[in-house]
Amino acid sequence: MVNGIVANRIARWDGSHWHQLGDGVIWTANSDATAVFALTVWNDQIIAGGRFDTAGGQQAKSIARWDGASWSSVGNTLSWANVLALTVHGGELIAGGNFLVGANRPVARWDRSQWHPLGSGFDQFVHALISYNGELIAAGNFQNADGVQVNNIARWNGAVWNPLGQGANGRVSALAVYGADLIAAGAFTEVSGVQANQIARWDGSQWHPLGPGLSGNIESMDAHHSDLIVAVGGPNRLVRWNGSVWETFPSITGWPLSLTTFGSELFVGHANGGIASWTDCPPNPDTDGDGLTDADEINIYGTDPHNPDTDGDGLLDGVEVEMGCTDPLNPDTDGDGLSDGYEVNVLGTDPCYADTDGDGVPDGIDPLPLDPGVTQDFLESWLRDLADTISGFDLNQFTGPNANANKGRQNSLANRVRNASKAAADGDYASAIDLLQGVLEKIDGNESDADWIADSPQKSKLAAEIQLILALLHN
Repeated sequence: MVNGIVANRIARWDGSHWHQLGDGVIWTANSDATAVFALTVWNDQIIAGGRFDTAGGQQAKSIARWDGASWSSVGNTLSWANVLALTVHGGELIAGGNFLVGANRPVARWDRSQWHPLGSGFDQFVHALISYNGELIAAGNFQNADGVQVNNIARWNGAVWNPLGQGANGRVSALAVYGADLIAAGAFTEVSGVQANQIARWDGSQWHPLGPGLSGNIESMDAHHSDLIVAVGGPNRLVRWNGSVWETFPSITGWPLSLTTFGSELFVGHANGGIASWTDCPPNPDTDGDGLTDADEINIYGTDPHNPDTDGDGLLDGVEVEMGCTDPLNPDTDGDGLSDGYEVNVLGTDPCYADTDGDGVPDGIDPLPLDPGVTQDFLESWLRDLADTISGFDLNQFTGPNANANKGRQNSLANRVRNASKAAADGDYASAIDLLQGVLEKIDGNESDADWIADSPQKSKLAAEIQLILALLHN
């Protein structure tokens, strides 16, 4: 029963009221022991797995499907079955648990007419299944799969089962995909040598803890909108990870055992109380009001659904996505030294193009970024700063035979640039060009004689700036 509605181990929440799902499911040998351990969505139907033999009054050995109007079985060939896990992989329905398919246990695929084993089987039960990055992931309290030691979690590549890292040091009872990460939870304290309190995330190459972790007997979890919902063993216990911290979740009567999302609703299966569904937010919530749904921020853009301006550049994440060229994860998309928001909101320059006016000077140093060309004062100041930069180089960066020679080369280059600065201030661009070309010949690596400065990032930056100034002087 859910909120006064009779619902045999399964019910549906429409956002405001609970409803029956037909006559529900039941184990006729002992109705009190009926349980729904697993839920998934396949072929636009809710698939329920657990400990029951009847669904909607029809025979259904531990697995059944709800098409929106009635229940039906999904084969009745699983021996001594408790279906503990369900998922969809490669378009096929996959089940796991403590059943047999022929002589193999306990993972099988449904080809729409019969069940087939995957591999030669596991040495103990499979409690969770999920499809991640093109592979099927299985978890449970097993040590070996297909004769290979995997330590409670394994991946199926289409032919054989393989380890996922070094596995976990305890049972893994739940799996979920949250954003780009695989989440595993259970009765473990370490995964592949990484300390993790019962829950961890796999980023595709290594394991990491998920916040401070959890305590309790974790039964199931599922990504629901922007949250990760976890059923932590015990009556009424549901919690959610919002991407940053753990929070409590509105409770449900009964002992939650399984979770899945169908449309905008979260379905919860539990022992001695049915399957229920919950809608706690709009179908497409936008928690931070940036114009992007929480789900899109997590699954598509990688932005923070709780921060409207993830990169802190002064533009809302939704505005950056709508613009099409700016990156909501990079505060300076075009690399011109100005934040995207400052360019749009203050200067009026193009945050997607480093030189808005096309005069060869990046917006970040151009005194008139919207007007092509530069002033004599700007060129004088720029060249004076370059001369000071050369004077600040370590003498060991120069290639002379001794310290005195290096000091002479440093003074010669700095003085030539200072003289070019004075010529530019007087409008004598021809003299400035001659002086700067003389400097460039000593640092550009193109002359037959060795450069006066050894190769380094500082030398490359100096040469690039002189080349840019020469282009401006020629214009």
